[in-house]
Amino acid sequence: MARPRTAAPTASVPPATVRLATAPATGPAATGPAATDPTGTLADLAPGCRACVTDVVSASPAVARRLRDLGFLPGAVIEAVRRAPLGDPCVYRVCGYSLCLRREQARDVQVVAAP
Repeated sequence: MARPRTAAPTASVPPATVRLATAPATGPAATGPAATDPTGTLADLAPGCRACVTDVVSASPAVARRLRDLGFLPGAVIEAVRRAPLGDPCVYRVCGYSLCLRREQARDVQVVAAP
């Protein structure tokens, strides 16, 4: 007689997401730059959150130019749509279309939390 199949045990692990701070945090957990500064990079943006681009900086002028050509211009509102299972790459919505960037390129885009 065959043994009944059982589901494999699953661990309850919360997803690792980082949200840009929209207001200064308070209390014992209020440490680090995100506690007092609502700025960061596009790579810090959690899925479902929006931010405004403040600058595009890169060690390579060609990469910075390409990001600007794709719509990552100062003042543009960006939304993180979803992240790959291992966290890289991430899909962003910019200028009405979806665009996938690796974390390395997303770190070149400076953002501030959108109002």
